[in-house]
Amino acid sequence: LRNQYKEFMKRVQALSGCKGRPLFMTIRAALTGRTEGPELEKIIAHMDKEIIMSRIEQALRIVEP
Repeated sequence: LRNQYKEFMKRVQALSGCKGRPLFMTIRAALTGRTEGPELEKIIAHMDKEIIMSRIEQALRIVEP
């Protein structure tokens, strides 16, 4: 699971060009609606893949022109 998380974050970083704290805070906000909380890896481990994808897609619709 840890390797999947790392691979996921690498992909998002490559696609977005964002990295570090801004990347983690943005993903956390998209998934939880908050900018603070437990480690992102722990949050993702307890979420269903379909929910993760749905929330990321919703966030992208908000930020894309």
